Amino acid sequence: MKLLNRFSMYRLILYYLAGIFLIAFLLSVFKVISYSPGFLILSLAVLTVSGYLFNLMFSYLFDAPINPESNFITSLILVLIITPVYSNVYSIGFLVMASLIAQASKYLLTYHDKHIFNPAALAVLVLDLSARQTASWWVGSLYLAPFVFVGGLIIIRKISDFKMVASFIFVNLALTAIIGLFNHDLVLSLKDTILISPLLFLGFVMLTEPLTSPRKQNQQLVYAIIVAILLLPQIHLFNLYTTPEFALIVANLYAFWVNAKDKLFLYLQKIIKLSPDQFELIFNRPSNFNFIPGQYMEWTLAHDNFDQKGIRRYFTISSSPTEDKLTIALKNSDSSYKKALLNLEEPLLIASSLGGDFVLPENPNQKLVFVAGGIGITPFRSMIKYLVDSKQSRDIYLLYFCSNYEDFVYKDFFDQASKHINLKVWYICSSSRKPTIKFNNSLITNQRLSVDLVQDLVSDYHQRLFLLAGSDSIVKSSKQILRKLGLRFSQIKTDHFSGY
Repeated sequence: MKLLNRFSMYRLILYYLAGIFLIAFLLSVFKVISYSPGFLILSLAVLTVSGYLFNLMFSYLFDAPINPESNFITSLILVLIITPVYSNVYSIGFLVMASLIAQASKYLLTYHDKHIFNPAALAVLVLDLSARQTASWWVGSLYLAPFVFVGGLIIIRKISDFKMVASFIFVNLALTAIIGLFNHDLVLSLKDTILISPLLFLGFVMLTEPLTSPRKQNQQLVYAIIVAILLLPQIHLFNLYTTPEFALIVANLYAFWVNAKDKLFLYLQKIIKLSPDQFELIFNRPSNFNFIPGQYMEWTLAHDNFDQKGIRRYFTISSSPTEDKLTIALKNSDSSYKKALLNLEEPLLIASSLGGDFVLPENPNQKLVFVAGGIGITPFRSMIKYLVDSKQSRDIYLLYFCSNYEDFVYKDFFDQASKHINLKVWYICSSSRKPTIKFNNSLITNQRLSVDLVQDLVSDYHQRLFLLAGSDSIVKSSKQILRKLGLRFSQIKTDHFSGY
């Protein structure tokens, strides 16, 4: 996972798509697949060059920043779903039109500068309806399926959308099996769906596109089911049969309907140094902006010479809805994004795509344990501040883990909060050296989370709901420890800061 954290989700998908194309090219060289290597290269050249030029044109017309990763991702998807062209004007013109529609949709069919539809799916759907030119989705082939599948697992490992993708594949295969039973071709139907259909590529690459999919888990499951049903080749209205691109566009409309549509232009008011390498950024909060404690937003900062993680990050809002400010906290690193953020020349940042299910349970009588690793403390700061300000007292244990004593942030706030609500805080440090900051009787040294530690600190752990936040490794190890204690999956709620 540490290797994956070096890349943004967009950069990882770009490499994945490029890898699939390279494998297809090598297979064509050895005549394993029927497409000519020359025609593959021609399709790639036409779509990437035209996509770049159209993106440049629309960026100039709309005075918008260029995201080169988005441009190349869209072009590579089109390369892999449109049959490689022959060197004639009509075939090349079809690719150019597909590229034009896809790039135009990112600027014209938008809400708050976020495109509504998956650009590649929209392009091939429009051309199907207007010019009767369909996409073959040739990437769904027997020889490419293993590479699409293995690479797809890496993608969902990075973005943690396993449930959505698994639900999509399961529902589609289950319905395919039922239909196959009635048609007496169960085995053949399942084999074809898995090995020579768009199922895997659509699920791993296009279903998970973050700008056009829902942000809450229950809505993601509905979204996945819509695509799974409409993907079935038996679905039709008179002589009009559904296609993969049609299924995805319909689901994009559902996602647009349920997603929060806030786009905030925030001005940085102050940066506070919380520890040697952790900082809190304080922004103005628009009066009409509402959120639930524990939710996150996508924060976009266009900057020069950005690294492979790109210009977007997801940060949990660390302030409470009861406060008139909007804050985030981060741990500094060598990333170009964080350097630019901590040295803003113009104090303007764009935040959008509010979402997340990592929130307080509705039942106020549910006993809770917050487990925070490092800067993963931010959602709990938001929740606890909200409880204090709204005078709600819940039975909460906070187990706060850090490697060094100086890394414990918001300590004074938690100490004060414990006097007003039913909150017990334990600061647990893996270092054994003497701390330079003052703790009461809530400090545990030279310790990490373990079965024995949970049993010692939380005697009624089997009655509690555990909320885990921090790095991917901390969340994963904590979940394993809690499962060893016999806790059910329903008693463990996770958040993570992959690549934070």
